[in-house]
Amino acid sequence: MRKLKKIKIKNLISDIMISQAVVLPNKHTKPFFMVDHEIKYIHEDGAVQEFADSGRFIRFKSKEFKAYINDDLKVVKKVYYMNVDDLPPMVEGRIYIVSKIAASLLSGKRNDFAYPGTHPEYDGAKIENNKIAAVRRFRLPDQLILK
Repeated sequence: MRKLKKIKIKNLISDIMISQAVVLPNKHTKPFFMVDHEIKYIHEDGAVQEFADSGRFIRFKSKEFKAYINDDLKVVKKVYYMNVDDLPPMVEGRIYIVSKIAASLLSGKRNDFAYPGTHPEYDGAKIENNKIAAVRRFRLPDQLILK
């Protein structure tokens, strides 16, 4: 197997890191919300903006398969599927805010799906009464690079 030069790997990783950076709505990015609830977003200046759902959602059908069973171990795999025509169109400058599972499942196909960053420590989400009250950022699905 041919080895890549170190500089190429660094460039590849930095290009991927830039393309997979955390997405924040700003004057250049038009978020389109495809979740079935309102989202409160805390801007860097502390102002809170409420985003209502659009009435459009991404829905998958799924089926769970038993991959392996013995007396002590059961392994299952869930397969999700949907009609490609049910996806919203790709629009330059638009990011679709969807559920985490939808963003993760679609991440290998498109890079315009993000989800609310709901972790209080890593994402700075605001928690009230043990529920997410507001988010400070949106996330693209994580990516693994094997070398």
